[in-house]
Amino acid sequence: MNKFKVPALGIVLAMLVLTGCVEEEASVLVVGNERPGNTCELTANQAGPFLSRGVMDISLTKRYVMAPVLLNQLGNSKDVRLATQSGDPMLDDTQIEGNTIILDGANVSFTTNVPALELALQSDLFIPVGGTVFPSSTAAIGLEVISEALGRQIENTTLFDQRGTLVTILVNVTFTGRSTAGRDIESTEFSFPLDICSGCLLNYPPGTLFPDDDGSQTCDVTKDPNNTGTANSSFESVCIYGQDEAVDCRLCRSAVGDPTDADDVCDP
Repeated sequence: MNKFKVPALGIVLAMLVLTGCVEEEASVLVVGNERPGNTCELTANQAGPFLSRGVMDISLTKRYVMAPVLLNQLGNSKDVRLATQSGDPMLDDTQIEGNTIILDGANVSFTTNVPALELALQSDLFIPVGGTVFPSSTAAIGLEVISEALGRQIENTTLFDQRGTLVTILVNVTFTGRSTAGRDIESTEFSFPLDICSGCLLNYPPGTLFPDDDGSQTCDVTKDPNNTGTANSSFESVCIYGQDEAVDCRLCRSAVGDPTDADDVCDP
């Protein structure tokens, strides 16, 4: 249910390994975390729109994906001459733009004052990414900062056993890479507030709740006593299920599948 569309130059290879380091800074600025538009496409527009904070509903998803927009503040350089030593005078005189940035990864760390989460989020991560940022240009990079495995660790803290619980953490991201001139680079650090909650993104539009067999309310349309069909009307999808956007309870039941599990996850 992930409809997040990332430009070809900002594709992420989502593997988690230990954090690394770089030798030298370059003029790469993380402008913000892009809010995808109606088509769920990322534009990498320097002016946004950006999310001021994120929301991850742990009852619906165990992952969180950011879309940082990077600005290469370096202008076009004088071409860099490559020594290919091929023996061909034409090839040995190859020139390239030296200020293009080739990304290789992102250092991700978390800040929280909740002891149970500190334990789950104590390890810094290095997430390999693939992406290119041309001089004086921007690129949007899809970055899974909380993986399924890490999300399970967060869920296992039992902080979110009660519906309505909300805890805020800071996600700190720094990108690394290398310029085509051969310089190691590191972006500015970007800190993004992320609210982790249980059930806070579930939405119950009018006409979608009915009395269940046990007297509670359910979003199960088969329980509609009047069989009006109102609850079967179309409902909006989302770019990434369980994060940043309200989730219609009918979409939730469709995503969960099993009726009993859906009662637990999707009903009030």
